[in-house]
Amino acid sequence: MTTTEWNLARNQWLGVSEESVQADSRIYEAMRNFWHPVMFADDLGSEPAQAMLCGEQLAIVRLDDEVRAYKDLCAHRGTALSLGSVVENNGCQELRCAYHGWQYDCEGRLTAIPQRPDLVGKIRARVQTYHAVERYGFIWVCMAEEPHFPMAEFPQFDNPEYHAMPMKTVDWRCTSPRRVENYLDLGHFAFVHDGYLGDIDHPEVPDHAVWREGHVLRIEQLEPNKEPVNTKFESDIDDSEIDYQEGSDEAYTMSDQEWWVTMPLTVLLHQTLPGDRHYYLFFHPTPISPDTIRNFTVHARNYGDPDKIDEEVLDFCRTVYAQDKPIVEAQRPDALHRDLSYELHLQDVDTVSMQYRLWLSELVEELVVDA
Repeated sequence: MTTTEWNLARNQWLGVSEESVQADSRIYEAMRNFWHPVMFADDLGSEPAQAMLCGEQLAIVRLDDEVRAYKDLCAHRGTALSLGSVVENNGCQELRCAYHGWQYDCEGRLTAIPQRPDLVGKIRARVQTYHAVERYGFIWVCMAEEPHFPMAEFPQFDNPEYHAMPMKTVDWRCTSPRRVENYLDLGHFAFVHDGYLGDIDHPEVPDHAVWREGHVLRIEQLEPNKEPVNTKFESDIDDSEIDYQEGSDEAYTMSDQEWWVTMPLTVLLHQTLPGDRHYYLFFHPTPISPDTIRNFTVHARNYGDPDKIDEEVLDFCRTVYAQDKPIVEAQRPDALHRDLSYELHLQDVDTVSMQYRLWLSELVEELVVDA
């Protein structure tokens, strides 16, 4: 069953059209052209590990201190290469299959057949390999012949003035673009995150600007961001940061806020707080299957005692994710609809979403050829 057929069967009871399912499949197919984190670098030891990306099982391994990604399928009997081991061959490290000992070099070429060494070089056998690199504490993979866009920039991760803190991954049953749109949606804070990122009594969306800059969608909030003080990181707040709603005793912390979206899926949030303090949240929802994503998240900040506020930051983010999860998983159709007339959009409220969808649609048209 093809991805399109599978999606159509899954959505049939919802009355989702075949056109919508086709859009779902094309967006999903386009994701192969970009970089995605597939695992934490610290989870990759001296032996191969298994990862998933775009419905394909991968074997991730370090050979001669370089990260390599293989299709997790030996050319002989289809055994998962991630069950194999790293061995030496003529001064270079190679990947050996656990079943019959076939070996592959860093380019996926077959280099050893223990049972018939005379056939090496005569059998046209190799394993598919993909681009792989270690960066920002993750192992990244791109499945295309060449990545369409460069990887997102996150210089704060390696900056000694910042404390970087990864967050445990969590899987959601949704598509990656749906999750990105949710992450950038300024209108849902008051209702989904009341008391955390917004206030249900003040649902107005702040003024913001949206524009393209190279391969990045930029969003800048044009007025200070307000978040209820009772849920912020109380160990790191002083009275000078607190503002009060006019005519009430409702307290808020204030910050400037902007986002960089390295198309199509990597989001970097930057908050500027009083006292030249900066907080960054680096986020990427990796598509591990047609209807499942894995949320990869790293926080970085130049303030605060890690022993005092690290767990507060993580708890806050975990709570926000848990609030969003059932909302996003319940959205239909599963994919963002590329036809903007399919849903209703509000001026000055859904601007970010509309600009993101338009660019995503352009990328799909550029990268995916209709069958």
